[in-house]
Amino acid sequence: MEKKPGRNEPCPCGSGKKYKKCCLKKNQEDHIKELEEVQQEQESMMNEPWPEPPEMRKQRLAWEREQNELYEEFSEDMEGQEENTEEEREEEGDMSSAPEYSYPECEQIKSDFPPASEKDEEIIEEWWNAFDSLESCNDKREHIETFLQSHSAIAAPMDLPDAIFQLEGQYHEEGRMDEYIAFLLMVRQNYPTFYVQDYQFYDNSIISYKVIHGQKEEVPQYLDLYQRYVDKDADYLFKLIDFLMVSNCQDIVIPFIRNIYRYVLGSPNILRGEDIGAHLMFSYVIPYLKEDCSDDELSTLREEVQRLDVPVKKDFFDLDYLRKHLSLILNTFNEWNIEDCSTNREISQRYWDICLNFMGFLHHEKNLDWMTAYFYENMVFEYLAYSTPEGKRPKQPFVFTKNQIQKMQDERCSSFMFVSAPRWGGMLNGIYYFAEYLERTHSITTDYREDIQRWCVEIFNEDYPKLIRIEYMAGIFATFPQY
Repeated sequence: MEKKPGRNEPCPCGSGKKYKKCCLKKNQEDHIKELEEVQQEQESMMNEPWPEPPEMRKQRLAWEREQNELYEEFSEDMEGQEENTEEEREEEGDMSSAPEYSYPECEQIKSDFPPASEKDEEIIEEWWNAFDSLESCNDKREHIETFLQSHSAIAAPMDLPDAIFQLEGQYHEEGRMDEYIAFLLMVRQNYPTFYVQDYQFYDNSIISYKVIHGQKEEVPQYLDLYQRYVDKDADYLFKLIDFLMVSNCQDIVIPFIRNIYRYVLGSPNILRGEDIGAHLMFSYVIPYLKEDCSDDELSTLREEVQRLDVPVKKDFFDLDYLRKHLSLILNTFNEWNIEDCSTNREISQRYWDICLNFMGFLHHEKNLDWMTAYFYENMVFEYLAYSTPEGKRPKQPFVFTKNQIQKMQDERCSSFMFVSAPRWGGMLNGIYYFAEYLERTHSITTDYREDIQRWCVEIFNEDYPKLIRIEYMAGIFATFPQY
């Protein structure tokens, strides 16, 4: 490599001048230009699409062909009809002018532990080396318990939850979850400072075990940490709420939501706070879901909701609006269709009306509590609304295929790389019952209903064995359909 001349050395161009008085500036400019060209080339390469693997391309093209067969552009006489403007949506009751609310701050868990000393690091490394050599659940559990007894002060910051996570997986695989739950209950009682650092992971296991094994009455006592430290990894919180709703635990989930909603809505760390608001609102509607609900009772409902610190559509305070929605939930309808819907927004609204009526069907015909029926209704609506491509309409009112059900489960029931078992099972069971409901209302044929339900059973048989191995909560769906 050619040696770069010093600033005060003769310029290599042969001019006789010092390098700094001759070619230094030009060479620096050339170097900068060269670096910029390299950077531009790298950015151009990064912006180019990655080559699509053949199998993925095959799946994508098959999906696009299926979508073209199932959906069509809106007809010419509908093309001029646009979606509602912002002003029209506000008139319909959107919460664009909702007042500001004052919410309490969530209590935070103490986690500022001092760094481990050199001696502590040696103890921790020695402990992990021994743990990694163990094979049986009993030996691993005893090893963890011994460490907690002798070194509980350094247990929280040492990644001990990783060992407990491994222990749960092995207990679950061996069908010994009762022993794992007994272990967690011991840790919860005896080592609260350690336990609370990852309480949501442990408590979700305890609560799901209690529900799956018919011990629902014990669940409320294990909601105390969730109600105290509300916004600690909120994904676990929403997963637990979904699980309680899909498990016919209305008497547990309603007071739980009412205790935490103000903290959820006020936390900057929680992104799905509006979900809690919707659940809360429906919990107040439930006592009024009856045929003979009077105007005085609806006025009482309106007053109850007004006292809540939640954004509410102004339409909700209109008695006619309330009567209409109670009617949609409670009455019987025949032959739903979307022929008169001219925009995606109108189709979505029609699907919402249908799903409200479906919720009433689930409560009265399948004996589900209202919160479970509400959860199923929401999962079916998500399928209908999000499976319809923007700017297109279904060629038939209700589009279901095995591929589309699985794709919507992947898109709507997963977070990052993890599947939410309550949402996965809720959508699959919801669609299964929805097919029966559509046949009952003469909206689809018996053959189509049988196809939809057969696809749901096939998906369950293919995917449930894989899901239950990694997600204990999935045990609530041990039979299909669930109820």
